Amino acid sequence: MRTLRVVAFGLAALVGCRSAPAPEPPPKTTAQAPDRVAPAPAPAPAGGETFDFVELVTGGASRGDRLPLVIALHGLGDRPAAFARAFDGFPARARFVLPHDDATYLDGFAWFPPGDRESPDAARRLSDMSGRLVRFAEALAKERPTAGRPIFTGFSQGGALSLVTGVLHGREIGAAFPVGSFMAASLVPSAAPPGNAPIEGFHGLADTLVPFGTTSERYAALRAAGFRATIHSYPGVPHQISGEERADWFSALARACGEASK
Repeated sequence: MRTLRVVAFGLAALVGCRSAPAPEPPPKTTAQAPDRVAPAPAPAPAGGETFDFVELVTGGASRGDRLPLVIALHGLGDRPAAFARAFDGFPARARFVLPHDDATYLDGFAWFPPGDRESPDAARRLSDMSGRLVRFAEALAKERPTAGRPIFTGFSQGGALSLVTGVLHGREIGAAFPVGSFMAASLVPSAAPPGNAPIEGFHGLADTLVPFGTTSERYAALRAAGFRATIHSYPGVPHQISGEERADWFSALARACGEASK
């Protein structure tokens, strides 16, 4: 079993691109509430896939409560404790688990190397890591008192993973909420399996690192295949999370947490 490395707060949040990537700001948010619960280190689950991670609970909950489990996945070059800031003031009772893999990138971590997002290798890496994360979530849900099936969300590379998880493992999770996401066209199935979880995405129209147009095409293809896939767009927003986008994201996540708690 891996031992948990305590993750320091950092500021980098990057996204893979075809040219040499450069540091960029973390997901920016506005009007954060003052009641943030600091993420706490936690041991890895006893079985299945293991990742180092930090854990936080929201909405006034205690760590021993039975709660919806939200797997929140950072972007390229970010760290879980830094990405945890994006959930400041989240209103619903939930358990957020923010893992990272061993691969490093600049001052943070990577889920997979940056590069051509449409290549067979990129599709394979997304698919493989998605499967690992689902097994991790399933093992963690048995260790923690958990309500409902795991919910996946993330930004940039983490958004891509949450999107692919919703597509490839939609019968094993409760919902997926990708932010600033992407996915290789080859990963779009010809038909959605019955009972697949809903996918609700969020994306800035001024995003030049992960262009909205390509991601929107993937969502359209998913809908044509029978997936419950919707995406919200935000004029003038680059590869960041605006206040309006964050409010919509929180609302969707909170709704899913409420459904899981029933």
